[in-house]
Amino acid sequence: MDIIVTTPKTRMAEAAREAEEIKAAGGGYYYREYNVRRAPYIEPGQRVYYVEDGMLQGFCVVVARRLRRAKRRCDSVVMVDMDATSWKWIKPITWKAPRSFQYAPDDLRAEVEIVGGWLDPRPEVGL
Repeated sequence: MDIIVTTPKTRMAEAAREAEEIKAAGGGYYYREYNVRRAPYIEPGQRVYYVEDGMLQGFCVVVARRLRRAKRRCDSVVMVDMDATSWKWIKPITWKAPRSFQYAPDDLRAEVEIVGGWLDPRPEVGL
């Protein structure tokens, strides 16, 4: 099942730098970690949509899901790997940002209009 996550305002500059570094390298992967107690169930081929500034902006495709032990406590962590070249900008959709993640509604894929790929600039909100 696809999920929706939020890029916090405090991490938007970091996310932009990460994307620019991957573009400069000609490709790469985005890695995200979730504590097992509140980890999404997501498998390769599914999408991770991103909300920034109250708008669903785009998505990446998951290529791997791994489980590893956390360094602190006795918890485990789910690692989600996404191929950065799979990033798609979409026509922005107003969306209430989830605190950690939420499962995407079943009909979201039908609603999404792709307007660019991983090398394209971020589209204007008024598309």
